Amino acid sequence: MNSTNLAKQIASYIQAQPEATTELLQVLAALAVARLNAEDLRTLSNQVPDLDPMGNTIRGSLRSLARERESLNSYSLGGK
Repeated sequence: MNSTNLAKQIASYIQAQPEATTELLQVLAALAVARLNAEDLRTLSNQVPDLDPMGNTIRGSLRSLARERESLNSYSLGGK
């Protein structure tokens, strides 16, 4: 399964399960960190509900990881 399909599946699950616990969102975020590219991490962060502080933390972490991943890709490609 490629990164984009995984992001879409996780986002669909989050939308279908609005009552999902923040613990479940943490597990999904951990899976995302391991597999998704920067663009898909950013897309997924937009799907995480910000109903409580943990949701906001997860969103911020996914966005931060997306920036780091872009930075690493830029560095490994010799810069822009």
